[in-house]
Parts: sequence; structure tokens; C-alpha cells
Amino acid sequence: MDTQENTEHQEGQFGRPDEQNQPVDGQVDETAEAAQQPAQEGDPLEAARKEIQELKDQWTRERAEFVNFRKRTQDEMARSRIFAVVNFVKGLIPVLDNLELVLRSKSDNPEVKNFVTGVEMIRNEFISVLSRENIKPVVEPGDAFDPNFMEALDLAQDPSVQKDTVTQVYEKGWVRQDGEDAPQVIRPARVQVAKAAAPVQAGSSENAQTEAGAN
Repeated sequence: MDTQENTEHQEGQFGRPDEQNQPVDGQVDETAEAAQQPAQEGDPLEAARKEIQELKDQWTRERAEFVNFRKRTQDEMARSRIFAVVNFVKGLIPVLDNLELVLRSKSDNPEVKNFVTGVEMIRNEFISVLSRENIKPVVEPGDAFDPNFMEALDLAQDPSVQKDTVTQVYEKGWVRQDGEDAPQVIRPARVQVAKAAAPVQAGSSENAQTEAGAN
């Protein structure tokens, strides 16, 4: 009887042996959660670094896209402006042609001379304004014929100049050239070109020498 009472007293004081080895329910949940937490969250400092790098990459991409967009916009605006200027000059060229015709007129009348001088000043001012837009007239008599900028309306036999030399300009050509870019032809020049001299025939040469000796 005493033995049974002692056993019950010990169990009441220390608990049963099988109950001492069993964890409490709350402790089980906290332990499992603590074990899973590092795997789920990881290193907070490393996560912050990764997020910062992603933001930097995104900012770099967006900045590059903006720079490209701005460059495309500027290029389109420049092309539109050049297109508008060239179209305006195409309408102005016939006016300059008429001014050139006035300047070719010859007169001894002082009033006409003064008028021609005024027209020349106006023509020069037009050319000065166009030159600021990189637009200029091309081709003068004596230049070599270039089909890229000229149209040959007729040929002239002139032994005093070389073949394919411009002997007369009917209408001046106009080009636009920006820096080292290839010239943009606004209107080709219409010119007369020297052709090869006619070959001298042997009979004609002998006759000329005979006539010279007879004289």
C-alpha cells in the first residue's frame, strides 16, 4: 500500500515518464515555423540588393529607350524642316531665273542700268539667304559636264574648249549639301556642251595648203 502511494505521489509531482518526453502543442508550432522561416524569407540584405539591382537595370533600359526616342524625334524634325525648305526653294527658283534674265539685258540707258543694279542686289540677297540653308547654284560656263547635276540640251562644236565642257548655261542648277553629305539636287542645270571637234579630211588639208602656196 505504501509502495503504491509513493508511486502515485511521484507521478503527481514529476508527471508520468511518457508525458515528460512529449512537447507541448504551442512549442511544436513555434519550432516548425522557426525552421521554415529562413528558407522562406532568406537574407533580407541580399533581397534588398537584388531589388536595387533590378531597379537599376529597369532605369537603364528606360533611359536608353528615352534617348533613342528623343534622337528619332530630332531626326524626323530635321528631315521635315529640310523637306519644307527644299519645296519652298523649288517654287522660288523660277523667280531667280527671271532675275537672271533681267541681269543679262544690256542697255546704255542710265535708268535701266540703275534698275538692273537694283535687281542684282535683290538676286544676291536671295542667294545669300539660300546659302545659309546650304543651298547654292551650280555650274558655270567652262565647267566639266556632270550628268549628276546637269542636263545637256544641245551640243556645240567649239575647238577652243575640250570635249564635254559646258559652253553655255540656259538655266542654273541648284543643290543642297550639308557638310560632307552627298549633294541633294533640287534642280539640274540645263546646259550646252562642247562635242568633239570634227576630224580634218586629208583632201581638205591638201587643198588648203595648195591655196596657201598659190597665194
